[in-house]
Amino acid sequence: MSGREFVATLVADQTIRFIPVIFITANENFEPHAELLGADCIIKPCRVDEVLKLVARRLNGVVHSKGDTAARAGSGAAALKVISQ
Repeated sequence: MSGREFVATLVADQTIRFIPVIFITANENFEPHAELLGADCIIKPCRVDEVLKLVARRLNGVVHSKGDTAARAGSGAAALKVISQ
C-alpha cells in the first residue's frame, strides 16, 4: 500500500478522518496530490522549523475542528513546544 492509498483509506473512515496528515517527499510535483487528500506536503530537503510550524498548524486545526480531541491535541501541542526548544 502506498502512502497515497493509506491516506485515502484514512480519509474514507469517518471515525478517524480528523487525524492530520503531512507527507514528506522528494517529489516536487506531489503537493496537488496531497491537497486532494486534505493533507499537507513538505518537499525534501526540509528544515526542522518548517516541519514544526506545519505540525503545530495541523494540531491547532484538530483542536478547532474536533472539540472532543482538544485535550489530546493540546498535549501534542505542548510536546511540540518542548521539542522545538
